Amino acid sequence: MSDVLFILKSFLMTMALVYLMQMKVGGVTLESRFDQWIKSSEISRQSRVAAAGAALFIEESTTQMKNKVQSLWNDKVSSQRSSSSERASK
Repeated sequence: MSDVLFILKSFLMTMALVYLMQMKVGGVTLESRFDQWIKSSEISRQSRVAAAGAALFIEESTTQMKNKVQSLWNDKVSSQRSSSSERASK
């Protein structure tokens, strides 16, 4: 029974919050004011910079790994070709 009561309380709190966020103050809803505040906050800016740095790191790491694997693959293939051509010439 306590689980059902918890779900009901959570639902009611959520509905109350959604209702309050839709209220207009000065012609603008609280939701849009909060959204603008979040987007313009310093934490948001720092998060975007960190995410951009992480994306760049992943891109460069992937490129370097791809180049290394291609290099190793090409070396292996060329060594197999040269050894098979040596065997064929004997």
